[in-house]
Amino acid sequence: MFFYDNCTTNNSLKTQPMTLNEISHELRLKKETAKKSIQRLIDKKLIKRVLYQCGRRSFSIFQFSKVTINKIRDKPGTNEAARSSSILYTNKYNTKDTTTTPLRSVSMVKRFQESVNSKIEIDISPLSDINLNHSHIQQLLKLGVCKDIIQESINAFAYDLQNGYRKKTDFKISPIAFLIGVLKNNDPYIAHLSFYNKEKQALEDLKQRKKELDDIIYQKNKIKFDLWLSKLSHNEQINILGLNTKEVEKLLPEMKNKMLFKYYVERCLINN
Repeated sequence: MFFYDNCTTNNSLKTQPMTLNEISHELRLKKETAKKSIQRLIDKKLIKRVLYQCGRRSFSIFQFSKVTINKIRDKPGTNEAARSSSILYTNKYNTKDTTTTPLRSVSMVKRFQESVNSKIEIDISPLSDINLNHSHIQQLLKLGVCKDIIQESINAFAYDLQNGYRKKTDFKISPIAFLIGVLKNNDPYIAHLSFYNKEKQALEDLKQRKKELDDIIYQKNKIKFDLWLSKLSHNEQINILGLNTKEVEKLLPEMKNKMLFKYYVERCLINN
């Protein structure tokens, strides 16, 4: 019923992204108990896990079949209004007493929405003129569409609209409906070739700027190194290199300077 209420709140067969901690907290269960209960529901084919992410930001999305969710909805004698707000929770220390415990309070729904919004991090401003909003993005995320695909498609679609490769009048319903229809299958929107040429050029410009910046940093560090090296005695250089006098004499000047420069960057420059 917890998953069912989540789905009906979203008007979907899928739940919102949820963590095991959230589930166990809302149902007043231990994490291990909640985990086993979820697995039993999956084994009985009442729900299935359609999307999950492991690691520190782990979450899962569960889905009902239309048949299962209709059976729950149409079950005789059930009160959906009561069921969506509470469940009968039996105190494990006193099995004779039952207490009505909130299951999906307003604060819980709000927390789920905030959790989804905090994970969106998608810039919708390029399509603000066609009224794209975060509810559209949430809908796509619930369907398991990747954030990268959504963002790339927003940028690409905006480029086509702004440069005349697509017109708002080209679409049977609306530009938003068209874009969401493409993305629902986790397929990216493919823009005009000039968009990708522009992106490629922008990437090349960034690489060139990085190379120029790296050259400036190297020259700056080289000047500092030369000043540092000029103050070192011969014996200090030998100690830094970790070699004896004969071994140092066998080194080519270029190799010696390279070894000293590496020491300077790793030890002296970082400390400064």
